[in-house]
Amino acid sequence: MRLLLAFGDAGRIVRELDLAADALLLDGFAPDRNPAMWTRELMQGLSRCVAPGATAATWTVARAVRDALAAAGFEVEDHVVHLGVGLQRDARHEGDKDQHGQED
Repeated sequence: MRLLLAFGDAGRIVRELDLAADALLLDGFAPDRNPAMWTRELMQGLSRCVAPGATAATWTVARAVRDALAAAGFEVEDHVVHLGVGLQRDARHEGDKDQHGQED
């Protein structure tokens, strides 16, 4: 297992990444406090950096974020995961296959 933590301007970093991530944690504060982290362009860039079946998780439930993820090819689902305080939402990349190779 490898863990890549990226610090800095997300728009610049995503253009430089060459990977096929299995999972993403999008933790860029609320969209109204950090709008650059939640743009459609950034979500599109992230979609090019994930492997088939990848999962993206975020704490935000903002409609704009859900729409940006969906526009980038992620299948947005509500999965409420209790992690201490707050809620986490998941989005899976479109065309995902389950553990048996079947499309969801």
